[in-house]
Formats: sequence, structure tokens, C-alpha cells
Amino acid sequence: MDKGLVDETFLDAIYEREKVVSTAFGNLVAIPHPITPKTKQTFVAVCTLEKPITWNETPVQLIFLLCVKKDSQEDLQEMYDLLGRIIDNNALVQKIVKVKNYDEFIHIIKEWKTMSFLFLFIWDCFGIMSSNIIDDHGEKL
Repeated sequence: MDKGLVDETFLDAIYEREKVVSTAFGNLVAIPHPITPKTKQTFVAVCTLEKPITWNETPVQLIFLLCVKKDSQEDLQEMYDLLGRIIDNNALVQKIVKVKNYDEFIHIIKEWKTMSFLFLFIWDCFGIMSSNIIDDHGEKL
């Protein structure tokens, strides 16, 4: 909310979605998101945890908070495909949860696959340590 990307109803929308079915997908990954798009732009916030937590009976250590722009006409299939490939790649998830900063995270992702969507990285779930928006080529804006 501090960055103005979401409004005060966003967190409640995440909780409502989680009541429908868990967004913990296994392999230590969760992708929480509201049922309907609610944000001013499409982005993904990423949070790594030092140790896994239990998320609806599933261990989670890597969280991709998916935020889709309200009334978006964007083709997000590539983003969904990328997230799916990350979930399915245990070695990649293990590398990501060990990163210590934004630059390491981006290096791992670039090494693995060039990104083609806006990416907002939030290192700490409780406060922003490093926040950047990335263009279609993985470069900082």
C-alpha cells in the first residue's frame, strides 16, 4: 500500500481468495492473488523466507504475490507459464530461496529465463528492503 499499487481492500481480497482454495502449490511455492483484478498495474511481488512456513498444511518458503491490473486486456499467459515452470523446478526454487538481495534474485531469474512482464521484488514480507520495477528485458527502470 505504501507504494500506491494496491488499495486498502487488497489484503482482504487475498484472504477471500485463500478461503476458496489454497494458493500454496507445493515445492515451497505459494502464489496468493485476489479473485478479481484490483491493482493499478500488473506486477508480481516476491518474498523469500529464511525458513518454510505452513500455508494451509503446505510448507512455503517462496511467495509470488500476483497482482493483475483492473480491467486489464494484457495477455498474461507468458507470466503464468513462467510461474508454472518455476513451481515445477525444484532446483530453481532452492536457488531463489537462498538469495540475499534483489540483484542475486534477478541474476538467477535472468540466468534461467528472460522475463517479459513487470516484476516488483519485495525482499521482506514486513517491509520493503529493495523494490524495483523491471522492464520486458529484465532491466531496472
